[in-house]
Amino acid sequence: MLYGKEYCQLTKTPAPENVNIIDILDRGLPLIVIDEIARMFDINKSQASTRIGVSIRTVQTRKKEKLLKTLSLQESDNALQIARLMNDALEYFGSEQAVNHWLKTNNKGLGDKTPIEICNTGVGRE
Repeated sequence: MLYGKEYCQLTKTPAPENVNIIDILDRGLPLIVIDEIARMFDINKSQASTRIGVSIRTVQTRKKEKLLKTLSLQESDNALQIARLMNDALEYFGSEQAVNHWLKTNNKGLGDKTPIEICNTGVGRE
């Protein structure tokens, strides 16, 4: 499955068989993926939620609701893309420590911002 590795990393469950990733995104990834993104990037949950385009307050509200304990389609898509970014960076840099150093170091080519600051958009992730 496309993005199967990222799905497994974020949800800590095996990727469902015979299911299209688009169908999974339509249903929404569980809110726990924010915790995993925070862990992967060594950032807090508020920063992790911002990276995928949702406020931490909205996440907290959704956790309290009985029916909606998932991310939206766009938020789920962003989460998978951010996990892909981490995997690509790991392949390039070789360790989470090196990736996290790179992500948190100002870069003149990015307008003196850190890569983690701009990865909340598709263009920034590219």
